[in-house]
Amino acid sequence: TAGASDLLGDASPCCDMTRLCPTCQIFGAAADVRAEARREVSIRAGSEESVQRSYAAHVRFGPATSTGPLTRVVYRLPPQGSPSPSSGAFYLEPHWSVNRLIDAGGRLDVERAVVAAEASRGERLASSGRAAHGPVSPSDRPPLSYWGSAEDLGEGGARRIAGRCFYWHGFVPKSAEHPYPRHLCRPAAGGSTMTQDRMVVEPPAVLESEVWFEGLAPEQLGGLLAAVQPGLVLGDVDSGQRDPETGDPVLEGRRFSTHLGGGKGLGLGSVHPEVVPGSLRLDSAGSRYAGAEPPAGTPRSLSARFKAAVLADDPRPALTWQALASVLTEDRVPATLLWYPPGCTWDRRFDDDGQPTAAFDKAFLYFQRHRGGGLGGGDDLGLQPLPAAVEPVQSLLIDATTATSTERTAHHEERPTR
Repeated sequence: TAGASDLLGDASPCCDMTRLCPTCQIFGAAADVRAEARREVSIRAGSEESVQRSYAAHVRFGPATSTGPLTRVVYRLPPQGSPSPSSGAFYLEPHWSVNRLIDAGGRLDVERAVVAAEASRGERLASSGRAAHGPVSPSDRPPLSYWGSAEDLGEGGARRIAGRCFYWHGFVPKSAEHPYPRHLCRPAAGGSTMTQDRMVVEPPAVLESEVWFEGLAPEQLGGLLAAVQPGLVLGDVDSGQRDPETGDPVLEGRRFSTHLGGGKGLGLGSVHPEVVPGSLRLDSAGSRYAGAEPPAGTPRSLSARFKAAVLADDPRPALTWQALASVLTEDRVPATLLWYPPGCTWDRRFDDDGQPTAAFDKAFLYFQRHRGGGLGGGDDLGLQPLPAAVEPVQSLLIDATTATSTERTAHHEERPTR
């Protein structure tokens, strides 16, 4: 059975300072080499001492301070558990994933890939004999959502880890129209020990922070600037988003955001970072100590050098950038439809008096129904993986036994993407 380390591939943590990924080369890495790897570094056999193989960061981040007065409020957040990487439907990449559909140049053609993915998904559902359901595993085998299940034993081999977990950007403030937005605890969960009170800074708020860097090549500095302000490199990237009227790719008017602080899965913490114009200061040894002219460069020119360097020899990162452009775009998915997988269909989230129903909040039912059969599967509706991040429609079927096409409107807020 494949374990997590076997499925990470080139996404495994860096533990050798001579073979660091681009991120660890900038932000540093820490590794503790123990007996398993001691032979590789010529450490005497039988020793139990740890050997550090770490690399210091080239970057320091200063504190973020407000440029004006802040409004603080306390929210009672709904129950939240820890992410579960063993949930294969969300954390493992299905074999029909569009990330596996690459053209001869190594790039992903979004239109072709999405069509192929939909066709493959339809074939899989039809071949299962349960056209409205996903595939299931026999009752004496592990559920398909588990690592090492039948999904990992076919021609495609073991499913890869889908990537890092992201959360869609989208926040709905409390109002008469939305009395119970997803970031506030609903009455049915009020007694749960997993709820918590958190102080939150209400928008609008502007925070400023200084970043110091040293010993970076121009391309590395461009990567740092792109990490701070993703729009520098993602502005022209097709993320799969389509204009609902024309069907054309949406490239203009997008706003790329990242997350700061907690509550990411509840729509909290979305920030739009920007490098303050004129604030970038570059120095070389000559300009710092001998009065020479400092190096030239702007955030846009340096990030362009980074982008060209990354894609010059290996076009595969373009696939990741297309997915990133999707998950970092504000309101890529309508904020009112972002929700943890509910226990019943969307039209039953409120009762006749307009109060939240307990049935809708039973999220565990979704995962019970979509384990992919196997031991203890019961009335299982089959495995239902997340759509790829570049697919135009991001909805999940809530209840395959009763839902209609108009009810396919619940979106899971997590988005693992490689």
